[in-house]
Amino acid sequence: MPGDDAVVINAFVNIVARSAAVKVCVCWLIDLFEKRNQETSNLKIKTKELIKKLKIENKKTNFQQEKTNFAIVPPGELILKKIVDSIKKTEKQIDVITSINRLQEATEIFNKYIKKSLRKGVKIRVILEHDDNNKKIENMPLLLLNPNTKIKHSFSNSRTSFIIYDKKRVYFFLEESSRVRESPALWSNSSALLNLAQYNFETKWKKSKIY
Repeated sequence: MPGDDAVVINAFVNIVARSAAVKVCVCWLIDLFEKRNQETSNLKIKTKELIKKLKIENKKTNFQQEKTNFAIVPPGELILKKIVDSIKKTEKQIDVITSINRLQEATEIFNKYIKKSLRKGVKIRVILEHDDNNKKIENMPLLLLNPNTKIKHSFSNSRTSFIIYDKKRVYFFLEESSRVRESPALWSNSSALLNLAQYNFETKWKKSKIY
């Protein structure tokens, strides 16, 4: 019947229209997802670049932190250990301003490490000051007889005691004590502080007399 044909045709048209709408909708969703995926991909790339940049910056920051350091080393076994480590690392020169009492104790404590340093050619210069001008160095052939060692007496009495290793590390002893292990020390590899200590040492060295 004609009427039935019209109904069928309308139903078919509606189905086709709906299919077309679905297709459009699906295409739109696909396009949307693709855009979102692209945005996500771009975001991931930018995030990775940012993380990489932060890691590089962090490494630079850590390097700067490691490059210049200061530390208070407490007295006792720790200060002795730190001095031993510094002697072992020294390749060229050790400069010391100290007292005879400390020098004699240090020579006894660090004897084998000083010997090794002297054998590999490390130069040791010592300025003795404080109230020791009338005292004599005893039982220290290791320092007195070795050609790589020079000892002088300072006429000044600044009551300063420090050790410089290879112009790279310095220990300032913070208390006046006759014993090495009894005083805490300020350790640093700061170029500014090292330059100050080295200048102080060289100035006194020129003015001091050979022991």
